[in-house]
Amino acid sequence: MQRGTQEGERMGGEGEEEKGRGRDEAMKVEGEDKMEEDEDEEISFKYVYIPCDDGKEIQECVMRAKKSQSMQCMLDYLRPYFAEAAKIKSEEQRRKLKENISAELAKNAAKGGMKSDDISATMIDSMTESQFVDIVPLIPAVAACNWMSVTMYVDDKGSAKELPVNARATAIVSMAGGSVSVLGDAFVARAYDNEAEDLVRHDFLLEELAADAPWLREAWRVKLIVEGNRDSKGKEDEHLDEARIVSKVLEDGFPFVPPLHQPVHQDARKEAAEKIRAKGNEYFKQGSFEDALFEYYKSVRYLSIMPAVLDDKATASLVSALSNAAACWLKLEKYKLCDKLCSNTLQLEPKNVKALFRKGMALRGMQQWQEALTALEQAASLNPSDAAVAAERAKAEKDVKKHLYGW
Repeated sequence: MQRGTQEGERMGGEGEEEKGRGRDEAMKVEGEDKMEEDEDEEISFKYVYIPCDDGKEIQECVMRAKKSQSMQCMLDYLRPYFAEAAKIKSEEQRRKLKENISAELAKNAAKGGMKSDDISATMIDSMTESQFVDIVPLIPAVAACNWMSVTMYVDDKGSAKELPVNARATAIVSMAGGSVSVLGDAFVARAYDNEAEDLVRHDFLLEELAADAPWLREAWRVKLIVEGNRDSKGKEDEHLDEARIVSKVLEDGFPFVPPLHQPVHQDARKEAAEKIRAKGNEYFKQGSFEDALFEYYKSVRYLSIMPAVLDDKATASLVSALSNAAACWLKLEKYKLCDKLCSNTLQLEPKNVKALFRKGMALRGMQQWQEALTALEQAASLNPSDAAVAAERAKAEKDVKKHLYGW
């Protein structure tokens, strides 16, 4: 009797297990159906169209697509768009396009160590007939920005097709810290693009082309972090301080960058840069070095982002802003950043005594004794009567002797 009970319990258990497996299978099928429904779900997002023709207005557009096509929808739309917008209309255009593609391939092959013989006629014909989309990252999809990217899409054969420069799109690239000359029509969109997850589209609005839009601060912040990570190879983190300060919010009556996609006279940019730098000087005198740095970097942006303002007055203002920013970093004991800005200053004005002096002090702070002495000797030779330079040079001489001889 007991055995029968045990068998009944076992058989009952098996029945329950079978039911459980059935429920699991049903849930699995239901889950798969739900995933298919999710993939078929329609999404919509806003993006911005920037015509190459300045006579046409910049437009905010809406893209609708299946969720499963989130990644490809812009490319699928733009490939035929670019093919039609600048299509080959004659055999002469085709011949010229082939010549341009051949020249570009040869140039790229030389850079990559390939031989021009490796470029076949079939390859050139294929590229002539194909249409792709070039991607210009305004904010790259990296961890520093939590994978939220802003991307500009352009015709990948703009140069070969000899398309005209898109002045407004080129200006927007500059406002975001880039230096690419955009050819032909351009489109800007935003997406969350973590490779470990599905790409998710987000709106990019027309109003975000304003010169004080938050994403522009983010673009400059991420640019400094990415460049700093590459240069430091993870060994130093001063560039994180630079990125934080450059992108902070501090009201001074001027947008974060000059609105280059709108008509702005260079004299207005110079005047704004001077006023911004003067505000930095006020903060410096108060001992607010981080606020001063924000203003000095901003003054530099107003003069140096493309198209740069390059006359003598602008260059003098740029030198002053860079040199003053270096002084702030020295006060904050961020010696590598001080050295970097001194080097930038000296590229513009090789005999700038203040930059050489501060560079020498920064190099001493980094314990680069001989390099520090060299910079301070240059400063002393340019201004022998400067007591501060002479005193710092004497310290550097002692540093070198102690390092070399131990005394």
